[in-house]
Amino acid sequence: MDLGAEIADGLDAAHQLGIVHRDIEPANIFVTKRGHVKCRDGHSGVHVTEQVRGEVLDARTDIFSLGVVLYEMATGQLAFKGATSGTVAEAILNRAPEPLRHLVEYDGLETRTHRKLGTPERSQSSLPNRSRYPRGFAGV
Repeated sequence: MDLGAEIADGLDAAHQLGIVHRDIEPANIFVTKRGHVKCRDGHSGVHVTEQVRGEVLDARTDIFSLGVVLYEMATGQLAFKGATSGTVAEAILNRAPEPLRHLVEYDGLETRTHRKLGTPERSQSSLPNRSRYPRGFAGV
């Protein structure tokens, strides 16, 4: 979860400056030789809820995407599955991912990750201040 926490920190810093990445996904996250996380641009065709609906993208877009990335990091599985981009979009809009407790054993991970996978209306508009959490705890 240290990598997830570092991604969250970077997104929080960007959001404080009014910057939305809009494309947080595993293919755009890499770890430097020094062990730090970097996010780059690029797109694989996976869209967040707001994109599917044609709505304005804001910090919630990145928070939702971070939840999807954390889900995949924790389970090794995609949160939203489908044979085509259309079926993936339908899954994003209409289906909840498989509960983490069915896939992994780790107290508290499910609540934090599913909160980030909530609908845009339920998602927070910014990431929580991580300074109140112990090192290594994503708090997201």
